[in-house]
Amino acid sequence: MLLKHLLARIGTIFVGITTALWLFCVILERLKIMTFPADHPTWSYIASILICCTLTAIVVFWSHYLNRPIVFSQGYKKVRSNLYRIDNYTRNFRKEKSYFKMMFIDWRMQTESRKLRKVDAGKITVEAKQVYDYGLYVFRSIISLLQEGDEYIGLCDMKFWWSVDFGSGYFMPENLKASNRGVKIKRIIIVKYTEVFGNDKIDERNEIIRVATHLKELAKSNESEFHQMETFFYLHDDAAYRSSYPTSFALIQSPKHNDYLVMEPKLENEVYDNSVGMYFSSKGENKAYRDRMAKFEELYRSKDRIKTIDQMVEILKTETKTQ
Repeated sequence: MLLKHLLARIGTIFVGITTALWLFCVILERLKIMTFPADHPTWSYIASILICCTLTAIVVFWSHYLNRPIVFSQGYKKVRSNLYRIDNYTRNFRKEKSYFKMMFIDWRMQTESRKLRKVDAGKITVEAKQVYDYGLYVFRSIISLLQEGDEYIGLCDMKFWWSVDFGSGYFMPENLKASNRGVKIKRIIIVKYTEVFGNDKIDERNEIIRVATHLKELAKSNESEFHQMETFFYLHDDAAYRSSYPTSFALIQSPKHNDYLVMEPKLENEVYDNSVGMYFSSKGENKAYRDRMAKFEELYRSKDRIKTIDQMVEILKTETKTQ
């Protein structure tokens, strides 16, 4: 390989020098500054060197480039083609001034760059995430990219919080970091009335106690970061819960930009699958955005059912004592 590179460089240099000499002699003849007879040995020397160097360059080019495996060449072309398309999409997002589309492509590029660094080092482990873990990963990743002034408005049920690890997990730390950057986070956690007050829902109530208690501890120990976070619990009665099940979602917007992002985990028969829908559009043009915002505001204004973290902890304590 080193010899090929050396020959290629030497051949290129000699072809360039010989061509320059040939052009120089032609110019001298044209300007009648110097005349070389047709049988002059200079032409023979130049022609011989030019032919030899050209043949050398052709052989090296053929062996180094054209003789590569076809599959590798096709793979390289595909990669370059994909990079070209990504560049085009990025330019379009910039023209559209689409803040959240640009944020999305930045997230995916950062993620793939980290993987490529591992591939370059010779080893990579591709994680197979569980259903709830993947949902948390997607939401956490987007939250980590939000900047000062951005707003995160979330509605979710307890199923979303089942896999939240308050000890070594990354979901809540990213929320606290975002809040510290000036991101406004407003979140409502839906809990069933019977899960709090029902005698046969002990496991469900214990899970609510776990989440509410940890959130209270976080708020107390991270008061400066928590000031931008509003977290509430909403007590939902079973009859209304079955007739109008509130889909979990996150509305992400920025007062500095006219577009928004809706994130919504896919739900079938009250069970999440391993996918998260992401919808990009302008604030006023999408009915889905308006409907979800209206739903959130409706629950947020329900003073008899909406509870702060402290209120929820006290309700759970009282109910646990009476069981």
